[in-house]
Amino acid sequence: VEAPAAAPARRWAGVVGVGAGFAHSLGALVSPRFTFSLGVELRLPVGWLGLRGLAGVSWGGHREVLEAGEASSKVLLLPVGAALTYRLPFRVLTPYVLAGCLAQMIRTQNQLGVEERIRHDVAVTVLSLLGAERELGAGLVFLEGGYQWSRLENEDVQLLAGGLVLEAGYRFRF
Repeated sequence: VEAPAAAPARRWAGVVGVGAGFAHSLGALVSPRFTFSLGVELRLPVGWLGLRGLAGVSWGGHREVLEAGEASSKVLLLPVGAALTYRLPFRVLTPYVLAGCLAQMIRTQNQLGVEERIRHDVAVTVLSLLGAERELGAGLVFLEGGYQWSRLENEDVQLLAGGLVLEAGYRFRF
């Protein structure tokens, strides 16, 4: 009697995940950060190569009192784009790298006294992250950190709309 053949390892996998954390511009902007990702991965002889679509939201603001009156500014950041990933599964922990390019929609609101200016801009964003994931339940828990570079300069705002990123979340492979 012959033993049944082992099922072949799958070559492609889908991945979907959500994350939460914060971004710090190394200046005045510290903001919460929420992300969503969806993608595909291809098994290589060593590791997995993936393509992910990314979308997120973060926001921040500050207020100060000046001689001319009270001033406040708020910013809303909506990055959307794609990234390449490479992960190397080990028994306990799977490290990975991610590098991508995004378009970041930026809404700024500046107010001095009763005068208010609102702008909507788009800036190119480059994202690079190092992370690790581990199986937990039906999916994987992950922790990642890195840097997101995006700069906005106009007559109203000069802003590093990125900075250090730290995020944790959960993802599924299917």
